[in-house]
Amino acid sequence: MQDVETDKITLGNIAENLRRLRAERGLSYSELARRCSVEVDGERNTAYPATIERIEKGKHMPSTSLAKRIAEALGVSLDDLTEAREKIPA
Repeated sequence: MQDVETDKITLGNIAENLRRLRAERGLSYSELARRCSVEVDGERNTAYPATIERIEKGKHMPSTSLAKRIAEALGVSLDDLTEAREKIPA
């Protein structure tokens, strides 16, 4: 019996969606990183532009916490950031 993972979160999905969503909103890596940085219990949890760029280029898988902060900063759900988009035939 084959194990089918239809809801698998992949770095490729995140990278593609992040690239598209960030471009649609006209945000730089620096601005998105600033919007993703939060203060928790008096400690600053900083997102760095280089990290955002590495995620977008498919070189770094974000933690769940960072993925949630990125989605929130982009004004989308976590699913919108992580799920594969349907390919539309040319």
